[in-house]
Amino acid sequence: MKYFFLFIISAVFFSCSTDDDELIKHATIKLNFTQNWDETPVTSEDLSRTKFTNKLGTKLTIDSLRYVISKIIFTDAGGDSTIFKTHYLVNLEDSKSLTPSLSEKISEGIYKVSMTFGTALNDIDTKKSDKSDKLNSDYHLIKMSGTYLDSTNVYSKFNYGMIHTFNPKTNKTEESSFSVELGVISIKNDATIEIKMNIAEWFKNPKNWNLNELNTDLTKNYEAQKIMFENGKKGVFSLGAISQ
Repeated sequence: MKYFFLFIISAVFFSCSTDDDELIKHATIKLNFTQNWDETPVTSEDLSRTKFTNKLGTKLTIDSLRYVISKIIFTDAGGDSTIFKTHYLVNLEDSKSLTPSLSEKISEGIYKVSMTFGTALNDIDTKKSDKSDKLNSDYHLIKMSGTYLDSTNVYSKFNYGMIHTFNPKTNKTEESSFSVELGVISIKNDATIEIKMNIAEWFKNPKNWNLNELNTDLTKNYEAQKIMFENGKKGVFSLGAISQ
């Protein structure tokens, strides 16, 4: 009888331990959006101050930078995906926008992580009726403004704005958002995942961006929009440090 009693107590103990272990297996995920210029960190302190040089040798400063990230997906080894449909408006001047937390916890495990740059065209119609939505009414995927040293040695303004562009040949609006495969990560505890943006890549790779030719009124310039799209997909975003 004594041994039977100890067996019952042990069973209850291990049962409780298993429940606690299950709770530990669900982690809170925070994102950390960081910016750099070819690995040199860029923060709000650099706005309107720091001079950068693009691949063509043009000096420029950045006054503001905002962009949209959406549809973050964690896919486990079995192919099951957890999709976070929240739209994140990242604003270099707003520190809170740089470190959002995902809306739900996820189980520990190994995941392939991807995200969407911008807001997909098929998501926009549902957003139009929501006047409280934080995204810009003109649905820019990215807005970057600043000044550049032009060919006359004078600092002039530029406005780098990317939208879902209208193709005048087909008379249709084309998808400009794109998926970014960030890589494989292992989640064991609450974690902070860094997502890096190399701003310099918007001005190069595969096509060099000539600010003396492409500086303002870019949303109506189909060819300029296509260069943004191609440069953005090539290597602007990457996975950074993971702390947990």
